[in-house]
Amino acid sequence: MTARVPMRRAWRRIAGGLGFALALALTATPAAAQRAVVEPRVAIGGSALVMGPMSLGVASADYQTPRGDALPLFHADARMAASPGAEGHVTVSIAPTIAIEAAGAWLRPHVVSRIDDDFEGAAAVTSRLPLSRFTAEGAVLVAVARRGRAVWFLRGGAGWMREMAGWGTYAEDGAIGDLGLGVKYWWHTRARDDTGRLALRVDARLAGRAGGIVIGARTFRVAPLVAAGLDLAW
Repeated sequence: MTARVPMRRAWRRIAGGLGFALALALTATPAAAQRAVVEPRVAIGGSALVMGPMSLGVASADYQTPRGDALPLFHADARMAASPGAEGHVTVSIAPTIAIEAAGAWLRPHVVSRIDDDFEGAAAVTSRLPLSRFTAEGAVLVAVARRGRAVWFLRGGAGWMREMAGWGTYAEDGAIGDLGLGVKYWWHTRARDDTGRLALRVDARLAGRAGGIVIGARTFRVAPLVAAGLDLAW
């Protein structure tokens, strides 16, 4: 139980950041609503993120008897616990409502494996294996609503990941994709043209992956992801 408490606190903090951004967007003054802040041509940013838990599959170790039958020796069930991490991105506007983004992230997940149904009747064992996960992806952002200094957008992305265990002695590559909704709130602007310079950004996405470190079938798996951080333009 003690391992879950810090992650619950992290989820509450991220949710609090999302609530703060929503409150800022919904309480924009009528004057601000009439004159929306113009998003900059180029912005760079960084976010803290948390990815929710996901299953990594189930498998059993079977022994083939001399008669050709399969004798199960044990059963394994693996899942990835909620993972903290960080993300950096560069966003370039190519149209009034469309932007493209290059992003990279690092996460520190733990694989929790439970081994039970042992052939010799041994007690079930639960182990934790730390991983490092690196991702690189491209994404498209489409602004769907503006209210004063708040810009709501849809984001869809795809890219590559590498997961490593044992200080890099074992690594697997895979593909990633995500889709979600986000909001930017530009609270610092240029006086001369009302262009945004500093923004709070919050994203909520469904993040999918294929490949990587798994057991059992290499199927496509999905987990929720929440990120909160700052965007800076000049």
